[in-house]
Amino acid sequence: MPSKQPYPINAFGIKLIGVDNWFRNYSSPVCSADYQRIFDATLEAFNNAIPEDMQSPEYQTLICNNNFVSHMSHQILFMHRLQRLREEGYQSVLDTAEKTLDEYQAELQNSLLKDPYAFNNNLMDDIRNRWRNIRVNWHCAPFLHLLNPRLARNRPYMLGGMRSSIVKAFCESQAVVPFTIQGRQFMHARENSKYRKYEGGIDKFISTFLSGLKQNIPESRGVLNEIMEFKLRSHFRKTLNAYLNCRDILADWPENVLMVDCINNLYHRIVATSWKSLGRKTVGFTHGNAYVAIYKPTLPRRGDLSILSEFIVSSEGESRLLRDGIRDFSSGVKSTFEIRACGRNIYRKFYEENRNKPEIKKIKHVMLVGFPMSYHYHAYHPEQNSMPHIHLELTIIEILRRNGYSVIYKAHPDTLEATRGIYDGKVDSIITEPFEKVYDKADCILFGTPATTTFGFSLLTRIPIICINTKGNYWHPEILDKIQKRCALVDAAPDGSGRIIFKEKDLLQALADAPGRMDFQVVEDFAIN
Repeated sequence: MPSKQPYPINAFGIKLIGVDNWFRNYSSPVCSADYQRIFDATLEAFNNAIPEDMQSPEYQTLICNNNFVSHMSHQILFMHRLQRLREEGYQSVLDTAEKTLDEYQAELQNSLLKDPYAFNNNLMDDIRNRWRNIRVNWHCAPFLHLLNPRLARNRPYMLGGMRSSIVKAFCESQAVVPFTIQGRQFMHARENSKYRKYEGGIDKFISTFLSGLKQNIPESRGVLNEIMEFKLRSHFRKTLNAYLNCRDILADWPENVLMVDCINNLYHRIVATSWKSLGRKTVGFTHGNAYVAIYKPTLPRRGDLSILSEFIVSSEGESRLLRDGIRDFSSGVKSTFEIRACGRNIYRKFYEENRNKPEIKKIKHVMLVGFPMSYHYHAYHPEQNSMPHIHLELTIIEILRRNGYSVIYKAHPDTLEATRGIYDGKVDSIITEPFEKVYDKADCILFGTPATTTFGFSLLTRIPIICINTKGNYWHPEILDKIQKRCALVDAAPDGSGRIIFKEKDLLQALADAPGRMDFQVVEDFAIN
């Protein structure tokens, strides 16, 4: 039996094998259903193993690692995919170059054993962190505060910077100018004899967790061994020491409010958890334009918000959706925090400016919003992975152009290098500028998924919108009814082999219907009010 062609595992592999060749033959040995099954079992093992005492350092250490379940699930899934590729007769994979399956397996195993987090700052790290503090606060702080942030007693501290529109709006509504600090500046995982009494709790968690994995996920047995167990123990002990060291350092700081952007950053989570454990207030922020998609299991089930005292969302409508999500999707991680709407609405001005723009009655030019090149799956999102979405986007492009529509491809800014060469010649133009600057270059905006912040932004405009609604997406009941009056949804479903399928006639009907979907009640209820 002749050997199969190398199997492309990413966009670079697609380009090496040829885009058209890949498109015709694409199927995946694993899909989102496999990932969701592994994720659910990994999360259950994690929640069953976590200590019950919410105040204990062991518990605090573990909730800092909210991304750990996703990371572990992917390692198991990728090794499972490798096994299936062997069973299907493949001998190599295509990344930036061809690799045998044995080489790819060694690469996966090495990545399993790498800890990407640096906890021990050296002298140069300290100098860099001090310089960053000076550089970002130079315009708004006395010189002595730049040298010693502990002297900034009457201002909130800020982890993550002021780039987010909702952070800026919140600060303006509170009339505060925060002092920005760096999460890395507190990362010291030096062993301390007084911390060793907590290591037994970490070791017990790891043993219980790994036992649960082996019992519930047969595929995990190819991943879990003594070396892996040692690496996990090393990582969690480092996190424990980093948390306790950070807590000791921050005990001498003034009891200011700590504002946290990027709440999934491990360094930020360690600092915020330390701050909250000292009885101080921590305030986190939603991602902008997330109001449509915030009702889903991800935040409550992973315990993302457990490090916070308050979580600031864009509107009262968004806060209601999030509260319903927390109510409907139970979590093994207990959390104590309040949800509050930002004091100044970040959407109203743009929405009002667009209300009187002329209607688009006929669609000729369609902007397809590109999926970011991420080869990790996302829990609770069907086929939320680059390979299914590249195939979906190429399918949409082929249908649109065959039916006489002009196609503008809006590439995701973070992954331009990966996508370069895939869509060239298949669309009429490729746009790389920020979405907010180019959204009005087309008669219609088409999304392959609603799980993107540009979708929420687009709903505020007068431009017709189409969205592929893949079976398994989470919609709040009130949202779904109202979204269909603003956006033409195209029903789709995973086919079990990594593709997202839909009917061509449904897409063409959506193109006819979209200009008439201009009811903005979903915006009024959940973004503006």
